[in-house]
This record gives sequence, structure tokens and C-alpha cells, in this order.
Amino acid sequence: MARLRELIVPREHGVWGLLAGAALVGLPLGGSLAGLPLLGAGVCAAMLRQAMSVRSAGPGRYLVAALLALLAAGLVAITVVLAVSTAWAWWLAAAILVGLICMHPFAGRPWWVSAIAGLSAGMLAGAIAVAGGADTATAVIAAAALAAHLTAVVPLVRAQLRSDRRWSRLALDLHLMALLCAAASWWAGLVASGIPLVFGLGLARAAMLLDKRTPMSSSPARIGTREMAWLLVLAAGVHLGLRGSAC
Repeated sequence: MARLRELIVPREHGVWGLLAGAALVGLPLGGSLAGLPLLGAGVCAAMLRQAMSVRSAGPGRYLVAALLALLAAGLVAITVVLAVSTAWAWWLAAAILVGLICMHPFAGRPWWVSAIAGLSAGMLAGAIAVAGGADTATAVIAAAALAAHLTAVVPLVRAQLRSDRRWSRLALDLHLMALLCAAASWWAGLVASGIPLVFGLGLARAAMLLDKRTPMSSSPARIGTREMAWLLVLAAGVHLGLRGSAC
């Protein structure tokens, strides 16, 4: 059992944040749960990546990977039956193509690889939303908001774990860029004030977390818990913003 757990449970805790973000943003946007099997397929993909990364498992990892791939394919087939249209397939294909970049074993795990994983999660959220009945414009805004947040979170987390000030600057720059894009979308009438508001709060939160005078725990477990909790706030802001938008 312990060996199987090592094979299929991702060791990178950020994977669960990516999947949680796709679920929290994508599922409520649709009028049905037809996109839920796609979330399950995403979980299978994360487990498949973990299985292939455990080289000490020998040939057994290929069997586990094959079973996970079959399960993911079955879940996608269920979505074909449940979804009202096939537009979600383009979103899923994009999420897979972008996610394949993250499968490469880059030395040192560059931050942009994790950022690309956030983009893939945003596309998965779009696929889930469209499969559930959301229109394309709504899915685009929701996926972009999630991807922007997940991209900015990567250097934010690293800045809390490492003493290099470059991570702090990058985290604040990305949060500011996300806020400016959200504000421009609100000014253009594409979204209601909920989305720029949540990104404004996100920028203030990042500044507080990176202020060394603020007493905050920087243990990986506490950081992960804080980020998962903030995903709930982000998802609420996205849904409120889209509910009052012209899309």
C-alpha cells in the first residue's frame, strides 16, 4: 500500500492547489456537473505524472500509468455523453498540450514551469465550465483570472521559503499586472467590480506576506493552507465578477 501511494500520490503539494482552483472556478460556472469527470481526468493525469517520475518503481510504473491513462480516457468519454456541446474538447486539448511542457524534467524546476502549470489549470477550469454549459466568454475570463492568480502565486510562495529578494519583487510585479488587467477589463465593461477587487486584495495580501515585519509562519504546510484558503476567496470574486458582467 505504501508503495502504491508513492506511485500515484503527487509529492508536489502545489498540484492539489491547481486541481482545487480548476474545481472551484470551473464547476460552479456551468449549469450542470457534466464537467466533473474532466476534473477526475485531471487528477488521473497528476497521478500519471507522479507514477512516471518514480524511476525506482521499475516496470510496474508503466502498468500503473497505463491504468491511469485508461481511467482518464474513460472519464473524458463520460463527459462526451453528458456535455451539451463539444466545445470543451478544445479547452481540454489546450490544457493537455500546455501541461505536457510540465512533464519535462527541467533541472532546478524553473518558476516559469510552475507558472505554465497554472495556465494549464486555468484551461482545465475553462473546459469544466464549458462542459457544464457555460458560454465561451465566461470561460475565457474565468480561466484567465485563475491562470493569472496561479502564476503570481509561484514566486510568492518561493519568496516566503527563500531569502532571495528577487522572488518578492517578481511576486509583487505579477500581482500588480494581474490587478491592472482586471481593472482594464472592468473599465471595458467585461467584468463587474468583484474581479479587480479580489486582485486588489491579493496584491495587498502579497505585500503583507512579504513584509518581514509581519509575523507569519513560513512553513510549507502553513503556506499551503493559506493558499488553499485564498483560492476560495479568488473563486468567490471571479463568480461575483462574472455574475454582474456583460458577458
